[in-house]
Amino acid sequence: MSPPIRTYISQYKDKFNQIAFFCACESGENYNTFKDIESLCNKKSVATLEFKREGVLEGNYFPKVKRFINGMLS
Repeated sequence: MSPPIRTYISQYKDKFNQIAFFCACESGENYNTFKDIESLCNKKSVATLEFKREGVLEGNYFPKVKRFINGMLS
């Protein structure tokens, strides 16, 4: 997690009713950023979405976007 994101979350986490995350990345690297943010906020995310370059190029991201939106609406 980048320092600006960590600072923002630390300053405003008490104002978050719900949290949801998305990430766009080039590689297949799997980091624990979503779990780290949940831990920092002391909240479970209602939805997460991760875009990787290869998935976008193959066009297989539509079901993931739908799940993400549905998670935020529930």
